[in-house]
Amino acid sequence: MSVAPMLESEWGAGLSGGRQWTAEQSRAIERRRGDLLLDAGAGSGKTSVLVERFVRAVLVDGVDVAAILTITFTEKAAAELRDRIRLRLRELGADEAARQTEGAFISTIHGFCARVLRAHALSAGLDPQFTVLDRYRSDPLAAQAFDDALEDLARADTVPPTPVDLIAAHGQPTLRSTILSVYGQLRSAGAMHPRLPPCPPLGDDGVAALRAAAVAVAAELGAITEPGARVVQALDRVRRCLELIEADPATVWPASLWTLKLPRNGAALCTDACAAYTEALDGFRAASAAREAGPVRDLLDRLLAGFGEHYERGKREASGLDFEDLELLTHRLLSTDHELQQRYATRFASIMVDELQDTNAVQLALIESIARDNLFTVGDAQQSIYGFRHADVELFRARGARLAAAGARETLRTNFRSRPEILAALNRAFAAELGDSFMALRPGRPVPPDTPPDEALVEMVVVDKGADWELEGVAAPWRLAEARALARRVSELVADGAAPGEIVVLMRATTDMRAYERALESRGLATYVIGGRGYWSHPQVVDLVAYLRALANPRDEEALYGVLASPLVGASLDALVVLGAGARASERDLWWVIRDPGTVLDALSADDRAALARFAEWFSAQRSRSARAGIEELIDSALAATGYDLAMLAMPGGTRRLANVRKLMRLGREHEDAHGPDLRGFLALLADRQAGRSPETREGEAPVEGEGLDAIRLMTIHRAKGLEFDIVCVADLGRSPGFTSEILRVSGD
Repeated sequence: MSVAPMLESEWGAGLSGGRQWTAEQSRAIERRRGDLLLDAGAGSGKTSVLVERFVRAVLVDGVDVAAILTITFTEKAAAELRDRIRLRLRELGADEAARQTEGAFISTIHGFCARVLRAHALSAGLDPQFTVLDRYRSDPLAAQAFDDALEDLARADTVPPTPVDLIAAHGQPTLRSTILSVYGQLRSAGAMHPRLPPCPPLGDDGVAALRAAAVAVAAELGAITEPGARVVQALDRVRRCLELIEADPATVWPASLWTLKLPRNGAALCTDACAAYTEALDGFRAASAAREAGPVRDLLDRLLAGFGEHYERGKREASGLDFEDLELLTHRLLSTDHELQQRYATRFASIMVDELQDTNAVQLALIESIARDNLFTVGDAQQSIYGFRHADVELFRARGARLAAAGARETLRTNFRSRPEILAALNRAFAAELGDSFMALRPGRPVPPDTPPDEALVEMVVVDKGADWELEGVAAPWRLAEARALARRVSELVADGAAPGEIVVLMRATTDMRAYERALESRGLATYVIGGRGYWSHPQVVDLVAYLRALANPRDEEALYGVLASPLVGASLDALVVLGAGARASERDLWWVIRDPGTVLDALSADDRAALARFAEWFSAQRSRSARAGIEELIDSALAATGYDLAMLAMPGGTRRLANVRKLMRLGREHEDAHGPDLRGFLALLADRQAGRSPETREGEAPVEGEGLDAIRLMTIHRAKGLEFDIVCVADLGRSPGFTSEILRVSGD
């Protein structure tokens, strides 16, 4: 059903609802014919522009609500956009159109793909009732698939390097992260069943060039009458190089060639002959590395293929598709069925895509396949944050350049979120860093009239990384010093009247977030961690994960000691020492000693004996139930048997502590819903999440009191996108860049 259109000129102040659009926003709203790319800076009102374009397409252009395809990046953003469109239509009296938004095509790209595939499941060769596997369900399948593939490879009988050599050289965790990363990269580039491309063909081995260069530099340096220490060292390296290549160049290990480089300093080592030797050595090393890479590439390719086969089998057994399947299968369906492609192309009179800078090649190709000069895209290269999901910001830049040449590119540079002084500081900092590609933001937020003229809106807390800090802690001493200085300043702001709920501490990484959280808590400030690995470090979560580990394997002494020391049991440190000594003396495990009514327990205090007796009784009962009871039930029984839940509530921040435990119970329930009772499988999943092996599986604290929680938030800059706070503290800016040791890199060419 379409709505009777009105003229754009009729869109006066009454229909604008009091909203005053800037000139750049008006151009983006009113230009609804043809393709258009909107380069929208942070806080520039792009969501409002999207809403207004949608509403005017319906009310001015007469487009049916169902004929507008709107793609956003997250489910939360899609729900927010749907609500705002519905409210705007109701505000304008278009109640029927507002009701139609419930079934409108406003979703993530994965939601759109799932909708297409369900509607054409038979054509796509799918079960119409397929399940969409989110990261919580697909990650365990991928982990098991890798383990199975690695086991298959380890059994293979191959010439050196053997699979065992590969595993020994790199280790299972590195191989796993490598294979999963490359698998995702190739799938995002369009490969349904990824395989590694062949190594580049071997060229000249570089032996002749290196031999000639080594002979020349040896003669030149050997002619020096009084050689210094550096020259003597250089001559030794050149002679060893000649011995190496004369023996058998084909057996040279590339890494060993680093020891043959010439020393850097000294005028005698800066000649043309020395430069030629260095260049020839680099060429020979590259050729040797290429030669050695071939067999390793073949093993990795077999591992990649095996992983893909096991992963596909696991998904078929679950009748599920992961997010990449949705994209690839929808793209394949529309690419091979031209009639269906045309049907969707004609179905949508308008297509709008938000966050284009965070799309990959498959997603963009899919969207463009059903567009017909009606594609409105919004993005900002300066806000590209999903590279770890294989998003490619260059796709956005290329499309922007192409549409700019055609006069179909607009910008939103006015920021309504931040004060002018803050924007000035940000523009100055990033203009030098990003150069010509930087898009400076203009202030659009009015300055409150009661603002003191000398109020400092941008402050810096500087800590000397090189100082000899005498601070104890897990984090680096300079970081602890910074955390304490920041906590002191934040406490001053709170004392001056700032609301803790309007303060956020942003960090680039989650690794040391706990140090800042503890520093704030030491000042009596309530905190709330959003995302990151902080959830797993909270004492109550640590205690109950240890309890589950001990249930699964009471010989896991680390877990059992953790349970004994926790409020679940409350054994003293003296008791732990005595138990450990008794286990070593009797050559028994700790759990056996606890159940033994012998002399070890007699040496303990009455309180410790009573606590251990209670523990042995209820833990034995829990052990007998663990094979059939649910994870949520096991945790709940432990809380009831020990009174740990009441003890938590009596602690500072007790409600938050208990909420975190309830979240662990919910995670257990969700795992059971997907995999059935499987305590060991759940613990393996928790181990992956605790290690932070996948950004999608990092846990934030359980929500408490929603947005009304009056606590200082701590989160990554990544998580903060689109949020607003009165006071923003950007911490840990002294963190050095993280360098990864990649064992495999696949070119995007």
